[in-house]
Amino acid sequence: MVEITGNRLSYLGCGSVATNDRDALAARLLAIHDGLMRILDEFRPDEAAVEATFVSKDARATLKLGQARGIAMVVPARAGVPVARIRAEPHKEKHRRRRARRQGTSADDDRRAAAESRAEFR
Repeated sequence: MVEITGNRLSYLGCGSVATNDRDALAARLLAIHDGLMRILDEFRPDEAAVEATFVSKDARATLKLGQARGIAMVVPARAGVPVARIRAEPHKEKHRRRRARRQGTSADDDRRAAAESRAEFR
């Protein structure tokens, strides 16, 4: 969490929302919802940002991440807080390129497969 005053950024805090991996998916999504609601109540942000989903070969993990990301977008939006989507960090692209080299494919093939996967869910 940062505060912006003019061109100055001030660190306010950071953290995470914990879930129990033994709980059902719905209970874990509810824990994420409730944790984000507490953050909204405590900090009252003017805007929020959610990182683009990093698509992997594990379709189930990608779907679960997408569901959690949906909660992360809906909670602030429901509170009237604008939500921006931000690009995945460059280190994730670097990881993708390394993995593609190890598997004998190109990062472009990996990106194309990820885009096709995303298009299926639109």
